[in-house]
Amino acid sequence: MYKILAKLSAIVAAILILLGIIDKIFFPHSNILLQHENYFIAANPFILFGIFFLIASYIKSKNKE
Repeated sequence: MYKILAKLSAIVAAILILLGIIDKIFFPHSNILLQHENYFIAANPFILFGIFFLIASYIKSKNKE
């Protein structure tokens, strides 16, 4: 069960990071959190939530081992 949840959260993380990169490419000035181009990861909530999902899937996989 936990392996399925870890794989699912990794897939969700990949989709969110991909959406964040697409959003940054097509709408480069639509930063929600910060209005500066150097803050690529922090300014894009899709990438931020994707990183959170990656961390959660890593913790889930480590807890079951």
